[in-house]
Amino acid sequence: MGRLKPGLTVAQAQAQLDNFVAQLTRQFPDEYPSAAGWSIRLVPVQQDLVGNVRAELFVLFGAVGFVLLIACVNLANLLLARSASRQREIAIRLAIGAGRSRLITQLLTESILLATISGAVALITVVWLKSSLLYLAPAKLPRLSEVSFSPSVLLFAFVISILTGVIFGLAPALQAARTSQISALREGTRGAGSSKHQLKFSRFLVASEIALSLALLIGAGLLVRSFRHVLDVQPGFEPHHLVTAKIWLAVPNDPKDDPYFSPEKRAAFHQEILRRISALPGVEQAALGNGTSLPMDFNRFQITFLIENHPFDIDRTPVAEIANVSPSYFSTLKTPLLSGRFFSDSDNTKGQQVVLIDETLAHRYWPNSDADAVGQRVQLGVVRRGQTSATQNPWLSIVGVVGNIKSDGFDAATAPHLYRPLYQAPTYDGVVYFADFHGPGHVGRLRPR
Repeated sequence: MGRLKPGLTVAQAQAQLDNFVAQLTRQFPDEYPSAAGWSIRLVPVQQDLVGNVRAELFVLFGAVGFVLLIACVNLANLLLARSASRQREIAIRLAIGAGRSRLITQLLTESILLATISGAVALITVVWLKSSLLYLAPAKLPRLSEVSFSPSVLLFAFVISILTGVIFGLAPALQAARTSQISALREGTRGAGSSKHQLKFSRFLVASEIALSLALLIGAGLLVRSFRHVLDVQPGFEPHHLVTAKIWLAVPNDPKDDPYFSPEKRAAFHQEILRRISALPGVEQAALGNGTSLPMDFNRFQITFLIENHPFDIDRTPVAEIANVSPSYFSTLKTPLLSGRFFSDSDNTKGQQVVLIDETLAHRYWPNSDADAVGQRVQLGVVRRGQTSATQNPWLSIVGVVGNIKSDGFDAATAPHLYRPLYQAPTYDGVVYFADFHGPGHVGRLRPR
């Protein structure tokens, strides 16, 4: 976090950071290969909190505004029809000396009173249904617990009610006050309904209402179509009745005081977690992964790697997202195995160094068949210019190809993934997954104390 200097805009600060990134890429091309596509993005705090839902809230606000406009136009048409039946009354008042401004004020007062009563009823209804409406809101909506009826909300409702009463009651009031006395008395004696001016204005209001309704229906249809397309996207895992919980192992300042300093101790800890969770009533399957293994969490880690017997190009170094997972990870998430095998309990620190890749990575470097990737070897780590491998890291054998798992959202392209056995490379952070057939039917996240 940082605070911008006075007079420095976000765009200017972002331009400075872009120059800094370009300078780093030129000076250290080995540590920051262009294939990684890394950058530094400056984001205001407000945008960081609400940026992911700002567009959705504006769309919802626009839809509500259209519904309000349709209701107000309909109400204006009804007021105009009502004023047509009062033409004789208004003409008589004008004939005996009533001022037009006073008649307009009276008609506006009636429309404002109607709008105020409607706004009060709507506000009482929202207060009564607040808990139900918040229950329907998505859990990821920021600051959802802070939604309340503050003075600003009440003021907004009051102002909207007054404005709608004035704006949409003014036109019928002006039409009624401009009525010709002689024609109104004559039409009133014949029992006529509306004058030509009122009929024209009424038709204009009806056309406006139809136009607004059509625009709202088209927008709703586009949203429904987009939502249907999103439903057709396969996330690569089964979210129903899947519950997750994030855990962290404490890291003392002195490594000598760390009881889980050795990878074997951390692997044993993870195995004990899975054993205990699997024994809980109602749990069908349980799995464990590191912090970057949680789908759709946007907590990702990219790493460069080399492929054995593939031509080396420093400017096109392969990059993939990496996660460490337990053997039961893919079966718990119901991610299919396309070729080879899943991890097993024997894939530990004493076993052969192995890795799994997803379908996207396999198709990128072995386009003929997923099975061609099984048995190949990759090497993880920072790629140095002039070297064909990161000598400090071992070669990992690809033992299987799994289906793609979405990590950047349903509307984004699937990034290539590498998966390492958690028991072979245990971490201090973790995410526990367990399928609960008595669960709520959606992905939840628990943070144990």
